[in-house]
Amino acid sequence: LKYSISENNPYQITLILPEKNLVAPLQLKNSTIPFWGELPSGIYELIFVVADSAGNWASRTISVEKDIDVPSIEFISPRDGSIHKAPPVYKFKVSDNNVKSIRFSINNRSRTILPNQFGEYVVDNAEFPYMYNIIVTVEAWDSLDNYSNYSIVIHHEGAPVDARENTLDLINLF
Repeated sequence: LKYSISENNPYQITLILPEKNLVAPLQLKNSTIPFWGELPSGIYELIFVVADSAGNWASRTISVEKDIDVPSIEFISPRDGSIHKAPPVYKFKVSDNNVKSIRFSINNRSRTILPNQFGEYVVDNAEFPYMYNIIVTVEAWDSLDNYSNYSIVIHHEGAPVDARENTLDLINLF
């Protein structure tokens, strides 16, 4: 978090964070708040106090939200490693106070899903490729672009196992 002071001749600038009992002198003009990187996500009231050499002072209180938490993703169904004859119904949850965007992918073919207020999603019309290993991924971004993703692998019953998984390295056998 950066700040800027537009006083002609400030003598002393102090930042107070009452919730954490922190008081820090700040450098003149532009700088970064010293303890900002150490704070967890939350809403903070910051009090800036500026005093000049004549003893005049002014303060300004601002409220700032810090969000470093990534969205949480949970697959409800299908289960990782499960085997299916027919296309499954995909159910998952995305939890975050400010979900901005969600992408659902099957083997890197993706679609965007609009966030809803409940955080629960159902995809029942997804493709079901005729291959044994199918990678299903959900990606989510919040309003501050904190990003997370979660993938599972399901299996299409009856589809051939990828030939690359079953080849022997004959060169290294001898």
